[in-house]
Amino acid sequence: KIAVDFLGEASAEQTKVDEAGSKLELVWTSSDEKVVTVNDGGEVKAVAAGEAEIKVSANDGSLTDVCKVTVEIPVDGVKAEESLSLQINGEESKNVNAQLLPEGATGATLSYESSDEAVATVDENGVVTAVANGECTITVTATADGQTWTSETTVKVSTAPTGISLSNASGKLYVGNSANISVYTAPVEADAAVASEVQYSSSDESVATVVGTTEGSAGFTVKGVSAGSAVITVKYQGFETEYSVSVTKYVAPTQSSGKTNSSNSSNKGSVATGGSTVSGGNNSVQTNTGTATGGTTTPAPTTPTPAPAPAPTPTPTPTPTPTPTPAPEGGGIGGNINDVIPGGGTTANNGGDAAPPQDAPIAPPPDI
Repeated sequence: KIAVDFLGEASAEQTKVDEAGSKLELVWTSSDEKVVTVNDGGEVKAVAAGEAEIKVSANDGSLTDVCKVTVEIPVDGVKAEESLSLQINGEESKNVNAQLLPEGATGATLSYESSDEAVATVDENGVVTAVANGECTITVTATADGQTWTSETTVKVSTAPTGISLSNASGKLYVGNSANISVYTAPVEADAAVASEVQYSSSDESVATVVGTTEGSAGFTVKGVSAGSAVITVKYQGFETEYSVSVTKYVAPTQSSGKTNSSNSSNKGSVATGGSTVSGGNNSVQTNTGTATGGTTTPAPTTPTPAPAPAPTPTPTPTPTPTPTPAPEGGGIGGNINDVIPGGGTTANNGGDAAPPQDAPIAPPPDI
């Protein structure tokens, strides 16, 4: 796109040029051939975006005219950074560096928008500023001649550490043993330490040394080498902390043993040589011909639980024998004293008329 502006009154100058054209040769020149060129016939050609002046003059210098030429490249798109990484407590702002396409294109306006201003904001110049940990998208829009083009930039915000700490500031180890120590960054929102960037050193490698790192983290493993004290220094991104360790040699506990050649008994419990106490009926010293097992205390035997007394079987109440009803008094005894006829007499001899029979009284029921 080329715009030509004549400087001065074009019609008057053009008339003079036309009148002199039949007698004079015209000379055409460009003030910047990187922007625009002109040939001997006055044909102007755009080379790049920018501004230049085209000058025409008669070869005898009697006539001169100048025009201003502006060359613009039409917009065909826009691009910006694909991604940005920002850090709170670090590099908190960056520009998305939006550019019109093709290179050198002009004549479009640019606007910017953040998908989440709680994570990052963007101003009218495309400068993005971190707000909090997270991710968001910055959209760049170019507008020209009623058309729009867009480009997106992914922004990731994290928090840079302001210090480091350890899971333990000090500890104790036996020679040959080891312990795992974790490395933490501060504040809690800060990114975890990168294991490959953490440095470790021991003040005395002959006492304690770092033998490796904890898998999947920035922690480390310290091992006791010999008795003594050492300090493990940890460094990360300019921060430093220490772990103090005391190493001692492990001493196994001693075992007791005993032998006796006599025995003694009494009536109050028993004591076994070798340190074992036995509670029971007699106090006796047991003779051991071997070594007791480490002086362990023999537990007292448990007193057996007495068997419950069986409940007595209740004696059943005897049923009383009913008193027989006596026969009524009557006649004399007959010949057979064993055969008594009720009412008197006997079966062998009638001793006389018996008293008239009476109803026998009914005996009362026995007490039960």
